[in-house]
Amino acid sequence: MRTFLTIMFFIPFISFGQTDYQKNDHVILHSQKTAGQYIIDYEFKDHFRQMVTVDLRFDRALTDEMIGTFGVPKSMFEPFYPVDEVIRERERVISNGLFRRDDNQIVVDKSAVVSYYAGYFCKPIADIVITELGKREVDSRENRIEMAMKFVQDIPYGVPEWKEDQYFFGGVNVPPEILIHGFGDCDSKSIFFAGILCYLVKPEDIVFLGQEGHVLTAVQSDILDGRTYYTLGDKSYVVAETAGPGRPPFGDKGSNTQGSSFIEPLVFTGDRIENPPQHPDAKSPVLNFSTGGVQDYHMLIVRNECREEIYVVVKYKSLDGPWETEGWFQFKPDEEAYIANTRNTRFYYYAYSEDHIWQGDHRQKFDGKQYGFKEKRIPGSDFGEFYITLKCE
Repeated sequence: MRTFLTIMFFIPFISFGQTDYQKNDHVILHSQKTAGQYIIDYEFKDHFRQMVTVDLRFDRALTDEMIGTFGVPKSMFEPFYPVDEVIRERERVISNGLFRRDDNQIVVDKSAVVSYYAGYFCKPIADIVITELGKREVDSRENRIEMAMKFVQDIPYGVPEWKEDQYFFGGVNVPPEILIHGFGDCDSKSIFFAGILCYLVKPEDIVFLGQEGHVLTAVQSDILDGRTYYTLGDKSYVVAETAGPGRPPFGDKGSNTQGSSFIEPLVFTGDRIENPPQHPDAKSPVLNFSTGGVQDYHMLIVRNECREEIYVVVKYKSLDGPWETEGWFQFKPDEEAYIANTRNTRFYYYAYSEDHIWQGDHRQKFDGKQYGFKEKRIPGSDFGEFYITLKCE
């Protein structure tokens, strides 16, 4: 077991040593440590475009102890003498750290992480989702999935960094660390989402999709036209992309989602709680916009053809009407990614890199500053993917 040491009195949106994250402007996420508690104040926007305020409190000593469970000593990667006693001890250490062996590799055991942390850290969030939807009389399975996705998508995206020489963490922030530090990457947020979802749908309906440099979650569900799904045996699993800060709806693939995936079923060994939806026929806004299965919106995708890293903020008219401004989206050279859906043929964006700025005459305040956004028109009347290509010229 590792010791969890941190000094945190009031930390908005930062991890220890972490300064590079991507955040939606409407999000507020504060974490505070008192003598006996971790207090998390979080505001996110649900799939009905309503702001939801969440107040979470966790026992500090128990949280530190549970965070300390995760990780394996780096000595596990050193050569060893393969006698039975040593092999058994190694397997015990790996398993106790919530890792597992995969052929000759030691990898994060996602099912073990979900099972260990979900009951204390994820179930309270699932309860909030059910309560919020119940008050609006729209508590259906689809809306549970959508609201849980928005909860996780709006958590700022950032790659974990550790000042730790003795333990290996597999690139993952476990659920309490995401809430305390205020960010997570695709692996970490997929695990967190699965933990929440275990108390909203049947855990056996959840799988992880392992892709080249990417991890996401998928949920067994109805196959509607326009949804991206994968099959395992006779079951179909619809993608739920929660990496953020983009907010694609359930079934929409982001540009990070690839055609080839390794499907890893979730094996949940935590407490199982049956809590069926109160309004099973209630539809999500995304489903209500369906027109006979034909995609009836534009997907905005940014493509970076510059030699430099680019940061982008976009202003667009959302599917349910209001104008939204979201960013900063980070794009490495030659990288592309989906950022938003819209039916409007007009949107605006502002982007910058180390030596270049892409701007225009439309003045817009974002992140407390005024920027000159560039207006962009989508030609024609056909819906589909529309690329914003940024070049250094």
